[in-house]
This record gives sequence, structure tokens and C-alpha cells, in this order.
Amino acid sequence: MDQTGRQANGREGTHDPKRVFSTGEAAAICKVSQQTIIRCFDAGRIGGFRVPGSKFRRIPREELLRFMRANNIPADLLEAHSPVGRVLFVSEAGPVADAWASAMGEGVHWRIARDAFEAGREVERFRPHVLVLAGAVPGLTERTLRERVQGEVAPGAVLALEPGLGTQDACAAIRRALEDASGGPTRS
Repeated sequence: MDQTGRQANGREGTHDPKRVFSTGEAAAICKVSQQTIIRCFDAGRIGGFRVPGSKFRRIPREELLRFMRANNIPADLLEAHSPVGRVLFVSEAGPVADAWASAMGEGVHWRIARDAFEAGREVERFRPHVLVLAGAVPGLTERTLRERVQGEVAPGAVLALEPGLGTQDACAAIRRALEDASGGPTRS
């Protein structure tokens, strides 16, 4: 395991995460009331700034993370409320998944799981919008993957893509699945 507690063989990345949050967004992420966030802000327990010329408060991502850690609020909750699309690649074929994930561009947060156990754990923690089975993974077929994530991931958001598929074609298929899952286009 690495310093974050993740298995060293998995990878993750993100493009364009949200940098500043309103008190309402911070409250939803931390699963507390907006008034609690406002009180913590006013007491100096959570850093941020007021919008010039208004009474609105804004909380930078780093401050929200610091506050969450200081109050034992799981940091995964921040990722789960991220406005970007979340994609989980499941693949033993590391270079293929790495290439596809890296090519996804802006608006996508991704992780790579290298086996069925890690995939199950990441579906629960990461709450992906799209799950991509990239090649053969022992004990995991597209059908078993769909069965295992039923109710967690939309049925149309589970893709089985052949490792020989070109990066551009794979990214296009994943973006279409993200759009279907989110109800709107993702940035590229």
C-alpha cells in the first residue's frame, strides 16, 4: 500500500477538479448543515474568503480537505461530489488502461483497478459514473461485472472494450457513456 492507503498497483488521476466551494456545496460534501459550515468558517475552523461586495463565503479545495481530515470526514466524499465525470478502469493490461485514462482530458477523474477485488472496493469508494473493463481480468467478465455492480452503476455505464481498440475510439466510447450517465456532455 502507498501513503494514501491505496494499493500501489492502482493509479488515479484527475483533470480540472473544482477548486472553490460555496458553503452549501461544502455542507453537502461533508454531510452537515450549511449553518454548521458557516459557523465553522466564522470561528476560523475552516479557511476561506468572502466574495467581495457580498456576504457569500467561499472555501478553497485545500481548506475543505484540511477541515475534512481534521474532523475525520472521509476525503472520498469530496471526490463523490465532484462535478467531473468519474471513470473506473478495470484492467490487468496496465499500459492500455494507462493510455486510455491519460487521454481522457479535462472533466474526467479516473482510477485504475488491477483485479476484481480492487474493482469492487473502488466502485464502493469512488462511485464511478462509468466502469470500463479493458481486456481480460481473471474471474471477471462483462456479465459478472454488470451483476456485481447492479444498483451501483447504471447498466449502460459498464463498457467492455478490447485492448486493441485505439485510444481515440476508446475515449469517444467512454465519453458517450459519461454523457449518457450524467445527462449532458463532458468537456474534452
